[in-house]
Amino acid sequence: MCQVPSWIKTRTGEIVFLTDKDVIRFHENKGTPINWDNYTGHSGIQCVYSGIEGKHKEGFPCPKEILNAMLSGKMREIIRCAENIQDFPKEFLSVLTKLSTDENSHVRCGVAGNPNTSKSVLTKLSTDENSHVRCGVAGNPNTSKSVLAKLSTDEDWGVRCGVAENPNTSKPVLAKLSTDEDSYVRGGVAENPNTSKSVLAKLSTDEDSYVRGGVAENPNTSKPVLAKLSTDEDSYVRYGVAENPNTSKPVLAKLSTDEDSYVRCGVAENPNTSK
Repeated sequence: MCQVPSWIKTRTGEIVFLTDKDVIRFHENKGTPINWDNYTGHSGIQCVYSGIEGKHKEGFPCPKEILNAMLSGKMREIIRCAENIQDFPKEFLSVLTKLSTDENSHVRCGVAGNPNTSKSVLTKLSTDENSHVRCGVAGNPNTSKSVLAKLSTDEDWGVRCGVAENPNTSKPVLAKLSTDEDSYVRGGVAENPNTSKSVLAKLSTDEDSYVRGGVAENPNTSKPVLAKLSTDEDSYVRYGVAENPNTSKPVLAKLSTDEDSYVRCGVAENPNTSK
């Protein structure tokens, strides 16, 4: 699967790309079945238009004629095989809505992860049977707080992790997820800039260094908590403190002599470090 749209710009300025009709006609002449995955990229264009030469281009923005073909449904099958549905721009709102009911879970995943997908479509996808689709909704910044609250109790840890990392998740929901049995979920809460200082303080003593490291990197973590974490036994945690712009100058000064070179590098790169 490749970036859609893909096109070739010839030396004369001609834009060459594929529509579903082009691919269907090509295979009708050959008498062979179609594998649409083969026609999302430049190799597919060169297969249909043998000998075509020019600059290979892909993604957005794209030429107007390609955009019109995509929006008018002339490239529906090719779009279904795209690996970048989550990157389709806002002009594709109607296309995303149609694709949200596609039988292929990969397609629905792309729609679920696209920040331009409407809240109403994301709400429907939040109950999808496929956990990967629900994960996409959980991590989408356009997903409503009420839907995120429901997904925070999902049986799949990956979905809960998406909610924990989403900056749109409410503080009360983050507080509940901070006690989740899965360390990756707690780590997501620790890294979320919307997590309250009080919750971060509790997570700073978590048994998992991944979680403590998230707290150390969070710009919302208080200076006293950062000072305590600066002596953590795990260098990953100390590195997070060294990088944090909220870390005090005295703490940075102590970390500048840390035994771990990565920690010292973090101090050197911190804009708050004394010159």
